[in-house]
Amino acid sequence: MSQQRRKKWAGKAAKIVLVLIVLDILAYAAVERPLASLVVRKQDEFTGVRIEWRRQRANLAHLQKRVAALPAEQEQMQTFLDHHIPPRREAYSRAATLIENLTQQSQVELSAIKYTPDTPRGEPVDRLNVDTNVKGSFENLLGFAHELETANDFIVVRSFKFAAEDGGMLALHVNADLYLTP
Repeated sequence: MSQQRRKKWAGKAAKIVLVLIVLDILAYAAVERPLASLVVRKQDEFTGVRIEWRRQRANLAHLQKRVAALPAEQEQMQTFLDHHIPPRREAYSRAATLIENLTQQSQVELSAIKYTPDTPRGEPVDRLNVDTNVKGSFENLLGFAHELETANDFIVVRSFKFAAEDGGMLALHVNADLYLTP
C-alpha cells in the first residue's frame, strides 16, 4: 500500500504544484505587471519633475543674478537719463539750441522747424518730434544729418528726404524724435 499512497501523494503534490504555478502566473499577471508599469510611470514622473525642478532652479539663479544687477543697472539708467535725455521743461529750448548749433556748424540754412510733443502711454520717456527743413550743399546737408544723429541728446532720426532747390542748392527734410524725461 505504500506505493499506492505514494502515487496518491505524488498526484496530489503534482496537482498542488500545478495549482501553485497557475496561482503564480495569475499573481504575476494581476499584481506584478501592473505594479511594474506603475513603477515605470512613477519613475518617469519623477524624472519629469526633476527636470522641471532643475529648469526652475536655473531660472531662479538667473533671476537672482538679475535682481543683484538691478541697482547697478538702475544707476546706469539714471546716468544715461541725466546725460542724454533732457527734462520736459527744457525740451523745446534744448531742441532749438541743438538745431541752431548744428546749422551753424554744418553751414546750412534753416528754413523751417516744427515741434510736436508725443506722450506714448506706458513708456518711461516722452518724445518731442522735431520736423526740420534745411538748405545747403550736399556735403553740408550730410554733415548736418550726421551731427544730428550723433548728438549728445538721445535723438532718433525717423526720416530724411532730399529735394532740389533753386540755384543748385538742395533741401533736406529731417523728421526726428528727441526723447525727454516726463
